[in-house]
Amino acid sequence: MTTKQMRIASSVVDTIPMTARRLKVRPATMDDFDAMLTMKSDPGDVMWSGFASPPNPENYREWWATNLGNPTRMMFIGYIGSDPAGYVHFARSNGTNQFGITYGVAHAYRGRGVGTALLKSSIADVRKSCAVNPQFQAWIAVSNNGSEKACLKAGFCLSEHVRD
Repeated sequence: MTTKQMRIASSVVDTIPMTARRLKVRPATMDDFDAMLTMKSDPGDVMWSGFASPPNPENYREWWATNLGNPTRMMFIGYIGSDPAGYVHFARSNGTNQFGITYGVAHAYRGRGVGTALLKSSIADVRKSCAVNPQFQAWIAVSNNGSEKACLKAGFCLSEHVRD
């Protein structure tokens, strides 16, 4: 994993207006594996993730299958028509109400409000499924302006806390 300075974004607002009208967000299934592998292998996604290379398909398939059934994870995928447009993964921290978020937008849909809509829709679904008031955090590379904008529009506020 390469090192990038990261800034934390924490959620504070739970209003959920849709900005990408045709986006349909739903829980991910095993049938979404190929779409996820394609998005996770996009050079831009790899760069912003902090990894040096795309995921190994066999290892990622195993990770995907294991984590779809993991009760501490919630994974969503968004489609525009039949095109995969993006994804959001939530990882709950040790039985707390804290969720770490990983998300990405397919190259063809970047800069169109899809990231914001994915975050808002999937956060609303997580809130509905939790008995506790969930809190969300996403670490964003300091130079990833698009991701910062998506988080801000989705109701997050950026922290001045930066990690390497």
